[in-house]
Amino acid sequence: MKIIRLMSVGTIWSGHPVGFDLLTHGDRQFVAYYGAERKMMVGMRALEEDVWTLAHPEGIWL
Repeated sequence: MKIIRLMSVGTIWSGHPVGFDLLTHGDRQFVAYYGAERKMMVGMRALEEDVWTLAHPEGIWL
């Protein structure tokens, strides 16, 4: 695997170690992580774009 480009997605919560997920499918990338306010964040972008569309899913465990 080779790093082609580094991008900022958002700020994270670093109070304890948690995993992050990044998935590339076709011409899209998807990401999931805990944001700075300790809430789950999910994002999506087209590979040719530099801007992520982020959302905060609602739910008891999120």
